[in-house]
Amino acid sequence: MNKCMIIIFCVVQVAVVAVADDPPGHMQPIGSHMPPMPIEEREDLPNPIEFYDKYAKPGKPVVFKGVVKTFPNFNNLRNDSYLRELYGDTAFNTDKLKEEVIDKPFPMKMSEFLSVYEKEDVYLIDPLFDGPFANTEVFVPKPLLCEKVLNMIVIWFSSGNSKSLLHNDAYDNLNCLYDGSKDLLLIDQKYENSLPLDVLPDQVSNMSSLDVEKVDMYKYGKLSNIPWYGATVEAGDCFYIPFRWFHQLKGPKGRNFAINYWLNMKNDPTFREDCIGVFFPEYKTYSQYRTDPVVSLENKILHNAFNGSSNTTKSNLMSAVIALFPDNLEQYDKIDHLKQAQRYFHLLDTDGDGVLTIPEVKYFKESGASSENFFPSLSRKDEL
Repeated sequence: MNKCMIIIFCVVQVAVVAVADDPPGHMQPIGSHMPPMPIEEREDLPNPIEFYDKYAKPGKPVVFKGVVKTFPNFNNLRNDSYLRELYGDTAFNTDKLKEEVIDKPFPMKMSEFLSVYEKEDVYLIDPLFDGPFANTEVFVPKPLLCEKVLNMIVIWFSSGNSKSLLHNDAYDNLNCLYDGSKDLLLIDQKYENSLPLDVLPDQVSNMSSLDVEKVDMYKYGKLSNIPWYGATVEAGDCFYIPFRWFHQLKGPKGRNFAINYWLNMKNDPTFREDCIGVFFPEYKTYSQYRTDPVVSLENKILHNAFNGSSNTTKSNLMSAVIALFPDNLEQYDKIDHLKQAQRYFHLLDTDGDGVLTIPEVKYFKESGASSENFFPSLSRKDEL
C-alpha cells in the first residue's frame, strides 16, 4: 500500500514538473507567450497627408477612438428595425462560418438575415460597390479623401462570438466598428518567415491554420520570440492595420457590425502637392467620394482662412481669396470675387455672429447646399 502511494506521488510530481516546463503560451490563446505592445490611440482623424506620413508609409497601426460616433448613420446601423425597414428586400452575401475563411457565400435578403442571425451561425460579409446601401450608409473618413485609394469596402455583420484565423491582406486595412467590440492582435509583416503559414494558390495574402485558441508552442516554437501588438476596439472606433501586417480578431457574443475599407496606400499620394494645405471634412458619403474632385478650390480657401484654428473671420477668408488671385487678374474681377467671398461667408455663418466655425462649415456641407458658383473662374496661381 505504501509503495503504491509512493509511486502515484512520484508520477504526479513528474507531471507537474512537465507542465511547469512548457513554453510560455503553450496550449493557450495566441499572444499568451508574452505581453502585448500598445497600439497608439488618438481621438481625432488625421488629414490624408498626416495619415500617409505617420501611419501608412512607416507601417504603424493606430486606433482612432470614437470617431465613428460623428458619422450621421452611427445609430442607424446599430438598429435592426432601421435596417429591416430600409433594406429588408436588399440581398447581401452571407456565409455560414464565423471564422475569416469565406467558404461559399450565398445571397440572403436583409430581412431574412435579421430574423436568423442571432440564432444561427451566419455572418453577413458583403463587398459594397454601388447601390442604395453603399451610397447612403457608407461614409469615407477624412484620411482617405485626398486620393482615390479605396480598393474595396466590405460590410461585416453578425451576432458576435467570432474569431478569425491569423492572416494578412494584400491591402492596407481601415476597419470602423459600429456595434460590438473586438480584441485585436497584430504582428509586423517583417516576421512573416517565422510564422507557420499555409500555401495559398493566389499568393497574394497569407493565412495560418494554427489553432488560435490553443497554440502548440512545441510545434510552433518560433512564435515564442515574436512580439505582437494588442488592443480592444469598441463601437465607435476605427483601427488601421498596415499593409501585409498579420492580424487576428476575436469578438465576444453580441451584435457586431463593422465597415471595412481596403486601401491601396503603397505609393506616395499622387496628388500630394495639391492635398497639402486643403480643408478636408471629417467624412464624405461614398457617392460624394466617387464623384467629387480630389481637391476643390473651396477647400483650399477654407484651409488658408482657418489656418489651423477652430474658427475664422470674414477678413481671414477674404485674405485667403486674395492670396490666390493670379497676377494678371483684372481689378473688376477681383472686386467681383471678393463680393462672392462675402456672400459665401454670410451663407455659412448661420448664427450671424461674424465668426465662422468648423461645425458651421460641416453643417453647410452636410446640407447638400452648392457652393460651386461662388468661385467659378478663380484659378490658382500655380495652375496658370
